[in-house]
Amino acid sequence: MQSLHKLWPQEFRWLSPPYEYETEKPPIDILYGSDRLRTEISTTDSTPLCEVDIESWSEAVADSLLYGSADRLVA
Repeated sequence: MQSLHKLWPQEFRWLSPPYEYETEKPPIDILYGSDRLRTEISTTDSTPLCEVDIESWSEAVADSLLYGSADRLVA
């Protein structure tokens, strides 16, 4: 969503209420659980909302990989 907002800022729109039982909050806030996602995407130019430590991730998933090591995925 952050990429879409950055690439097409004029076309990107959050769905307006109502959603389900809620008539005040934007639907994305209900689905995400807070307004953090919407606020961060709307106010941040290019800072990612999360960063992945590739080395730690590779170690954590190594036993679960079906086709070789995670090393080849980190190119």
